[in-house]
Amino acid sequence: MENEKLIPLLDALVGKTVAKWEFVGEPYWRDEPNPGEGVRLHFTDGTKFTVYERQQAGQVGYEFGEQR
Repeated sequence: MENEKLIPLLDALVGKTVAKWEFVGEPYWRDEPNPGEGVRLHFTDGTKFTVYERQQAGQVGYEFGEQR
C-alpha cells in the first residue's frame, strides 16, 4: 500500500463518528464471522471503511466509500 494513497484516505476519517462495526468474511465457527478476515466501520454520515487481509499473504487491503 502506497503512503501517498493511504494518507488522504485516513485524513478523511478524522472527525467522523462510528455508528457501528462488523467483522467481514465468512462464518468459520458456528455463525460467527472470522475476525481475521477484517473489520468494517460504518459512519453516521453513510460512509464505510473496510480493512481486510488479502489472499492470506499478509497483505492488507482497504475500501472507503458510500454505504450501500
